[in-house]
Amino acid sequence: MSGLARLLRKRGAVVSGADSEASPAVKSLQSEGFQISVGDATQIPEGIELVIATAAAKSDHPQLVAAAKRNIPVRSYAQALGLLQLGHTAVCVAGTHGKSTTTCMLTWCLLHAGFDPGFIAGATCASLGGSARAGAAILSKGPYSHKPGFLVSESCEFDRSFHQLHPTTAIINNVESDHLDCYNSLDEIIESFHVFARRLPAAIDGGYLLIAHEGAQRERVTRDVTADIETFGWHPAADYVVEMAANGLARVHHKHKEILRWQPRLFGAHNVLNGAGAGIMALKLGADGASVEEALTSFAGVDRRLEF
Repeated sequence: MSGLARLLRKRGAVVSGADSEASPAVKSLQSEGFQISVGDATQIPEGIELVIATAAAKSDHPQLVAAAKRNIPVRSYAQALGLLQLGHTAVCVAGTHGKSTTTCMLTWCLLHAGFDPGFIAGATCASLGGSARAGAAILSKGPYSHKPGFLVSESCEFDRSFHQLHPTTAIINNVESDHLDCYNSLDEIIESFHVFARRLPAAIDGGYLLIAHEGAQRERVTRDVTADIETFGWHPAADYVVEMAANGLARVHHKHKEILRWQPRLFGAHNVLNGAGAGIMALKLGADGASVEEALTSFAGVDRRLEF
């Protein structure tokens, strides 16, 4: 929500808000000049044209009740993000695990390659200055040149919220059982990812999906998807084959040719896959290989992952 507030203000909106406690996110917004009230707020200030509510807010929250009485439109975080994406070339990062890390890795790669991407993630990344940044309005290079600027977005399947998004390209890292408070089975989760994948434009309109060759239920998720589809992973049949040497060096091969190699700073084979997904997508978006390798080697991670 704090990242969304920053992106909306960058687009020209006048943004205020309320929260139940003065969390670090709230204090950070206040230090930047946002009017954020703290405590049990019950009313909506005058002059408000739209209310955006976190998924944590119940429908009987006093401010939501007040908004309904005054006929002020209310949108969820996901709905608001989807509306914001309509003014961007939207790059969505989905999957049960690794979304925040991959979103930040991809943004880091694009920055190193001379792009000015916007991004929003569900975690703070010190290298990127927080959990969101506003980027350039128009792309000046790459295959999407002269299109609206990139907005790299973590795209969560919780409560099917990513069905509200408008991706131009997407990564799907993995599809496993999770959020069983709003899904009854793995089959329902797979179908939800299928619905998300079908939101991509057709290949002729620039739609592109990079999906894990194994572990992402790709046959079912990509059924009837008209976007261009490629796979990545350890399996030799993947379009992009990922390798991890004994010394930790990571490589990606495409059609038997090495296209990326880097020495990850982050622990774990899962982070090699996250880096591969981010690096491959960065190349597809127009980044050069040397810059991507430099970015993946220097990426220091996101908060609350593999830290004390």
